Amino acid sequence: MGLKILTDENNRYKFDFTKSKYVIEFHDLANKMKLNDVDFITEYNDNIIFLEYKNANIKNAVNPNAFVDKIKKEPEKFYKNIAKKYYDSLMMFWAVGGNMMKYMRCLLK
Repeated sequence: MGLKILTDENNRYKFDFTKSKYVIEFHDLANKMKLNDVDFITEYNDNIIFLEYKNANIKNAVNPNAFVDKIKKEPEKFYKNIAKKYYDSLMMFWAVGGNMMKYMRCLLK
């Protein structure tokens, strides 16, 4: 089912999903449909995991405090945006036949 070792949008970090049943990226579809999406959806140990990765602490980041500052400045806006990412991703997941009967976990890292 395609690649199972994927990189972040900055090509700095690799995510190894080889022990997962599958991994999905909806980024291109979400952009076409004007939706928000999490970075990856995967199934591991009978759990569906929606993974949103924030790479604010990367080495040589231009503005490493931007992520925390953004949350502090407008926490409600930040969390509403995160919620939209999970909700829109869930709808796309179900639309492509994702199993809605399995336990789902949302992970913001």
